[in-house]
Amino acid sequence: MLIFSVKRGRKGEPKFQKSKGKPNAEVDESSPVIQAFREYQTELDSRHDKHERLVKLSRDVTIESKRIIFLLHRYSRCIHYSPYIKFQ
Repeated sequence: MLIFSVKRGRKGEPKFQKSKGKPNAEVDESSPVIQAFREYQTELDSRHDKHERLVKLSRDVTIESKRIIFLLHRYSRCIHYSPYIKFQ
């Protein structure tokens, strides 16, 4: 469904353009189709939330593992170059 709005040019002549707004339509919430889509919406939202939590945990694990690796490299470098510790 196309909605046209009237705009005016420089000289006042009408210009017809497609409207970007949504048409004013009422949605019947008791419709079985709408209810089915609401169920799908909640299911997809829960899956999306679960996926987002998994991605966040994955990033947290990656960050912590990088910190541990950095500390281990730093520690091994300190031990290797320390004049007080002798390697056998």
